Amino acid sequence: MKACLIFSVVALSLSAFVSSVSANCSGADCLGSLGAPPLDITTQASCTQLGTESNPISAENDSRWKQGLSTDIDHTVTGCDVVAHKIQWSQGWSDWYVVGVNDVDMKYNTSNGTLRRMWAYFFDHPHLYIKCCAPSP
Repeated sequence: MKACLIFSVVALSLSAFVSSVSANCSGADCLGSLGAPPLDITTQASCTQLGTESNPISAENDSRWKQGLSTDIDHTVTGCDVVAHKIQWSQGWSDWYVVGVNDVDMKYNTSNGTLRRMWAYFFDHPHLYIKCCAPSP
């Protein structure tokens, strides 16, 4: 599991790096050299970490985070896709939760009996996350 997370974080970092340098790439090993039309990597999402363990995002008091298992809630709230996040508990920070991999909460919404994702704790806990946003058209 940790190997998958490490791979995902490395892939996100590499993706951001490739996107930022592709405009300056003119060698035979650059994507533009693969033929016409060249492969366009400018449509890749740009990923950013918001908050840190030393400067987390404050509790958001937004009940939409508690709405169940839908993976569209993050896009509704932030306009982007949250791909991984950490929660600050009273005893310290959680490990990384990766959306759709290890983020189903062991608790459920007692008001309606629905399951929820760990980002439900964004409502009342400090947190940080990595979000990926599609480029503007």
